[in-house]
Amino acid sequence: MNLYGPLKLAFLWFGFVLLMFILGPIQWKIHNPVLFFTLLFSYHGFFAYGYYKAIKTAKVRRGTITEDKLLKVLPTLIIVNLVFTVIASFRYAKIPSISFSELISRVILGIVSSGEAYNAAFEMDAVVGGNLFPTIHCLLSPILISVYPLSLYYIKKLKRHQIVIVFVTLLFEMARWFAVGTNKGIFDIVFYTIAIILLKFFEGNSRIRLNRKNVLAFVAGVVMLVGAISIFGSNISSRTGITQVSNYRGVGYGGDQKYRPNSLFTFFGNDAFKVTMFSVDDYITQGYYAFSRAISEPFTPTWGAGHSVFLMENINPALSDRTYQAKLEKYDIDRNVNWHSVYVWWANDVSFLGVILIMFIWGYFWGAVYKDFRYTRNPVSIMLFCLCVIWLFYSSANNQLMNFPFQAMAFILLTAFWIINRRYRFIFTSANGARIRLKFPKRVRYKLVLSHGTRKNR
Repeated sequence: MNLYGPLKLAFLWFGFVLLMFILGPIQWKIHNPVLFFTLLFSYHGFFAYGYYKAIKTAKVRRGTITEDKLLKVLPTLIIVNLVFTVIASFRYAKIPSISFSELISRVILGIVSSGEAYNAAFEMDAVVGGNLFPTIHCLLSPILISVYPLSLYYIKKLKRHQIVIVFVTLLFEMARWFAVGTNKGIFDIVFYTIAIILLKFFEGNSRIRLNRKNVLAFVAGVVMLVGAISIFGSNISSRTGITQVSNYRGVGYGGDQKYRPNSLFTFFGNDAFKVTMFSVDDYITQGYYAFSRAISEPFTPTWGAGHSVFLMENINPALSDRTYQAKLEKYDIDRNVNWHSVYVWWANDVSFLGVILIMFIWGYFWGAVYKDFRYTRNPVSIMLFCLCVIWLFYSSANNQLMNFPFQAMAFILLTAFWIINRRYRFIFTSANGARIRLKFPKRVRYKLVLSHGTRKNR
């Protein structure tokens, strides 16, 4: 069984980002280049080594949540997710009451002029759902965030009306992000879809068969990705007012950011395409520029919270002033606006040298999650793999999984449950009343997991 597909995907992405950073339409000035590339290659190397060690040594145990148990509750979760998504759409779009006509008008505004919708959202207060809604929403995030990926993975086992509800939920989720003129939620949906397509591809023993199902899956993935990138380019152009790359004069950075007119990625296409590619380059590579700047700054510990905006805001907001992000503001790199890469965020807690160990642990975690999925089809592993894909695509920009409350809480709780459930099995018994009994699960020993789901014992 080939278990190295996700690692190959990761290095394809790492290579693409580095190529964009060096040869893209933005010409960055790289500070401390020798140390920068030494650290970057060390991070990626230890990430690969951690993944390799997980594939070779990580134990596989069957957890409590099985496919059969999940499919019994998934229809209910689909409805619950719809309710919360509808409320969240109105609340975070800053619409004062549940008015579908107002939501539609805000979505249209976001599509036509995302910059205006983006600015208007800051002038309003979120009231729909009440004061307790954000707390409840976060606490339920491990369940709610899992509904779409798991529904997509088990789509053949859902009834037609359940699929319709999932689709309607997606429309409300996209409406929420269109209404405020931002891209994050749209890209999350795309990345979750790509992650599930990859899982289906990998579990088919990585053999590409030219059939209708695979062609449709490939076309759907390409269409969603191209659509998301087009929306992204339109939104950034609307916010910045840049419609021609040749008119770009730089945004801060002390002149360290310039336009490269003969870039490999923009030597063809019209102005709209070039602006989009320029925006993509700026989005995924400016974190590397901040990284090159940050490695010359002194280390000030943030006691385990500096890698996450969510944790700092809830533990001690003053910790933000101790971070590399705060120290880089003297170089015109705003801590709240610009990207710094996941490595700078982790370095707030462990220094840049300590990030080597963090990357090893993260590679081991991703390898263990994927191995667990391939041998047991654990639904929790499916969701954690999707979150790992989110981490991967945002790694050059920020620590995406830990900077936003909803995703941070989901990642923390899902990871904790996955780790604990690999050692203990939670069983509800009826003897002397309902109670929880802990039981060690048996280690799973399989030789092969076939694409149609059957297993052969060793």
